[in-house]
Amino acid sequence: MKKRFVFFVLLCCTTTILFAQRSSVEIIYDYLYVFPKELGTFDSEPVRVIEQLNANSQYGYNSWRLPNKEELALLKANGYAKYDITYMTDTYRSKSTVLLVTTKGDIENSKKRQAEKDYRSRVSKIKSQTGYIDLGLSSGVKWAAQNYGGEFKCYSRDQIASLKVPSQNQWLELKRECNWTWDERERGYIIKGRNGNAIFLNHTDGYIHYTGDRISESFGIYWSSTWIDSKYNKDIYWTFGFNKDQLLPNYTDKSFEHNKCCVRLISY
Repeated sequence: MKKRFVFFVLLCCTTTILFAQRSSVEIIYDYLYVFPKELGTFDSEPVRVIEQLNANSQYGYNSWRLPNKEELALLKANGYAKYDITYMTDTYRSKSTVLLVTTKGDIENSKKRQAEKDYRSRVSKIKSQTGYIDLGLSSGVKWAAQNYGGEFKCYSRDQIASLKVPSQNQWLELKRECNWTWDERERGYIIKGRNGNAIFLNHTDGYIHYTGDRISESFGIYWSSTWIDSKYNKDIYWTFGFNKDQLLPNYTDKSFEHNKCCVRLISY
């Protein structure tokens, strides 16, 4: 009887030491990642604790969560969870012990979400810039960070006669020397110069015709200072246009005589 009791005590102690000694993440079947230690017993899901662990990328990962039933079965079968203890799962959140897991899929999805978050942060910073931005262009011309008068404000030619509006060649230089990336959410182009600086050129609801018609949220058109053909003696200028699939640097149309377009200024 005494020998059996000693054996039972040793077995319990060995099991306790096994769980206590894990100090790093271990992987089951090359996909299920096991948090190194149990968090303890909680009356309900410790949401804030888990959020904090993920915020700190505890043990190198930020996608820790409660296991589902199948994952808990794998934990028990492989010695990472005890059979005589009730564990919390994604569907059982009553008072029980918490041991967290993550998977390769969770980790990849987390990386994608973080990459998107970082990208959105960069876009937000680019869009919030003010003044004129040096894009490292050969001409040395700097481009305004914002549209003149506001994001979708449009003007006729006579309203901007005294402003420094880009010429045809300056628009073409911007197209040729910068990397243009369409942002589907913001509906416009991120224009990145060789020096790493960038501006955002938003869609303009297409162009606004004298009837006020809206053309497309994937289309933009901006004034230039270059005449199409001066022999007609009319206020018709070359314009720069784009949609989400292509840039249209030679977009011209006689109907623009009476139209209003957005304006992006430059500085020498």
